[in-house]
Amino acid sequence: MLIYFVATISAGFAAAGIVLLLNRIVGGRLPRWLVPTAAGVAMIVTATGFEYSWYRQAVATLPEGAVVTFRKETRSPMRPWSYISPVINQFAAVQADTETPAPPGIEGRFAYFLLINRWGSSYRVPVLFDCAGSRQLDVGRGLDPATAAGADWTTLDPEDPALVAICGGG
Repeated sequence: MLIYFVATISAGFAAAGIVLLLNRIVGGRLPRWLVPTAAGVAMIVTATGFEYSWYRQAVATLPEGAVVTFRKETRSPMRPWSYISPVINQFAAVQADTETPAPPGIEGRFAYFLLINRWGSSYRVPVLFDCAGSRQLDVGRGLDPATAAGADWTTLDPEDPALVAICGGG
C-alpha cells in the first residue's frame, strides 16, 4: 500500500512540475490555479488507475488452470466513476487439485477455492465437488474418505461456475 501512496504523490509532484515548466516556457501566462489543479487531477487519475488495474494484475498471477468464478463489484459515492464502471476489490477462483483422488463412492474432484481480497487476507480453501450430484463439500486436509458420503454437502445449481469449471458441466 505504501508504494501506491508514494506513486500517487509522485504523480502529483510530476504534474505540478510539468505545469510550472510550461508556465515558464510561455512567460508566466498560465493561471495560478493550474498547478494545484494539475497535481490533484494527476493524483486522482493515478489512484483510480491503481484501483482498476489491480484485478487484471491479480488474475494474471493466478496458478495455471485457475478459473475466476466470482467478482465483487463495488460502487461508492466517494468514487462517482464507479457507478459507470464498478471497481473489483474481491474475487474468487477455483483450481482443480489433480493430485488428490476423490473418496470411494463419490464421482467428484478435489479443488481449491482461492478467495482474493485487495486490502485483506487471501485464502485457499480445499473443497470436494460431487460432479454427479451437483454438490460441494468444504473439507480440511484430513478428510476421512469414509465420512465424505455422510457429510453436510451444499447443493449447487448445475450451472454453478465453480462446478462447471471443475466438473465440465456436472
